[in-house]
Amino acid sequence: EKEGHEVIEWNPLNHDRLNEILLQMFVSDGGIHCKEYAGLTDEPFFPYMEPYGTVKEMGVSELWDLQSERTMLCKQYLEAWNATASKTESGKPIDAILLPVTPYSGAKKGTFRYCGYTSVFNALDWPAGVVPVTTADKTVDSKPDCYVPRNEMDKTTFDEFDPDMVDGGPVSIQVVCKKAQDEKVVSLMRHISEIIGTINYWTTKSALKD
Repeated sequence: EKEGHEVIEWNPLNHDRLNEILLQMFVSDGGIHCKEYAGLTDEPFFPYMEPYGTVKEMGVSELWDLQSERTMLCKQYLEAWNATASKTESGKPIDAILLPVTPYSGAKKGTFRYCGYTSVFNALDWPAGVVPVTTADKTVDSKPDCYVPRNEMDKTTFDEFDPDMVDGGPVSIQVVCKKAQDEKVVSLMRHISEIIGTINYWTTKSALKD
């Protein structure tokens, strides 16, 4: 905002359902491919992927219904995006959504339970990129006594949060644009990095790659 950008609140639309649809699509083949690759080394599924080992293959009709619902939700999301033109001072729709990447700046093995911040945009097939902002600090990132979880997943995430364990872990934001706007995402990522002062991170990474 100090740089002259307008920022408004974005209200998630059918976020939970889009996450559910994507997870169902992941295992729609009955997990056969994951079982095949894991079987090459007899590697067991970690807790988050256990459904891949027990789920049944989805029927064609059921999969079509799921894809149809996904298409409907994609349309609703696009309409909601375009409708933001009525909320901005410019009278134009927003350029991007800024939101967390994950509820974790670090997670113990087997406790990474929620990917909804990113999976929703996989379901929509919208491009997204990650911009590093800062790192977790156990001296300031403590558990607030007044926090009220929104649901059971939120409660589990909150209860498992360990300030000492995640101290120094990355804290980033996600930049999301509409479908086929990949170059716009990259441009905004760099611009935001410049504004918040993390552009040196990108420069260093580029130099190391070169």
